[in-house]
Amino acid sequence: MSSSRRLLIGVLLVGLLSVLPVRAAVPDKYLPNDTDAVIIVNVQQILASPLVKTHYQGPLQDWLKSNEDVQKTFKSLNFDPLKDIDQIVIANGESLYRLTKGTVEGKTVYGSSGGFFFLLKGRFDLPKFRATAEQLAKEKSSIAVKTQKTGAVQLYEVDVGQPLFVGLVDATTIAVSSRPEPIIEALEKAAGKRKPGFQLKDIAPAITKLDGKKSIGIAITGSAAFGLDADVTKVGGKVVEKGVKRPISQDGLDAINGSIQIADGIAGEVLIAVKGANVAKDVVKSLQEDLNDSTELIFKTFVNYPKLAPLAEFVKAISIKVKDNKTVVIDANVTAKQVADALK
Repeated sequence: MSSSRRLLIGVLLVGLLSVLPVRAAVPDKYLPNDTDAVIIVNVQQILASPLVKTHYQGPLQDWLKSNEDVQKTFKSLNFDPLKDIDQIVIANGESLYRLTKGTVEGKTVYGSSGGFFFLLKGRFDLPKFRATAEQLAKEKSSIAVKTQKTGAVQLYEVDVGQPLFVGLVDATTIAVSSRPEPIIEALEKAAGKRKPGFQLKDIAPAITKLDGKKSIGIAITGSAAFGLDADVTKVGGKVVEKGVKRPISQDGLDAINGSIQIADGIAGEVLIAVKGANVAKDVVKSLQEDLNDSTELIFKTFVNYPKLAPLAEFVKAISIKVKDNKTVVIDANVTAKQVADALK
C-alpha cells in the first residue's frame, strides 16, 4: 500500500472520530489556492445539539474556565469561543508538506512532514485581538506571542510547543497554520495584494456539494495528496532533490465525500469513489486493518476519559463495505440511548 493511501486512511479515521458542527457549503476565498481537500465543522450546530447540551455543555464551560491566563486573554479579546466561532474550515494542500531526508543503516531515506491550515469563521473584535497580541508579545505569559511583518501584512507566531502562525484576516475570519506561507497568502488576499482562485477545478464543486446542514462535511478530490514523494535527479553533476505530489487518483481513488451528523446521537457516512472492484477490495482491506490495529489504543484512551465513552461506541459501530464495485462506504451510527448508556 502506498504512503499516500496510508495517510489518506488516517485522514478518514480522524474525520469519522472528530466530534468538535448551514445550507450548502460555500468555498472560502481565504483557503490556500492549492487546496485539494476540505473538512467543514459547523461548531454552533454541534454545540446546540441535544447530545452536547445534555452531556457536555457544563464540563466544556468548566474546562474553559480552568485556565486563568486563558480566561484573562478571552476577556481582553472580548471573545467567547462557545458563542463567537461558527465554523472551522480545515484545508489540505501541497504547500503544507515538506520533503524530509534521513539516513538509515547508511542509506538515504526520504519522507515528508505535513502541516495544517484552518480558518475560524465567526465574529472577532480585530482591534482588541491586535492589541492583546501586541501586549502578549511584550510580556511574559503562558501564552508566548511574537509579531512578524512580511511585506504589507502582519502575522503572529504563538508558541504552543511548536510554532503556530495566526493571521487576523477580517472581522469574520482568523487563519491558523503550522506554516507561515498560507497565512501570508490569506492576509494578502484580504489586502487585495493577491487574487483568490483554486488551482484545481474540482475542489470548488466538491465543497458546494456538501450538505451545509450536517455537523461535519468532508470533501477530498482525486487530486489530493497527503504527503510528498522524492524526485531525485542529477543536474550538472549535482544531486537535486524535489518533493513531488502524488495524488490519490494514482492509487485508484477518484473522490471522497462524507458527513457526520450530531443530534441526540452520532451518525456518519463517507463515500470513496474508486476505479473498479480490485481497488475497492484493496481499500476495504486496508481500512479494516488500520481500524483493527487502532481500536485497542482508542479504547485505552477512552478508559482514561469516561466522557468520551460515546466515541468508543461510535468506533465499534464503524462498518466498511463495497457498493456496486465503484464505491467504498464507511458508516457508523450511535443512538441517543447508546450515548446515555455509555455515559452511565
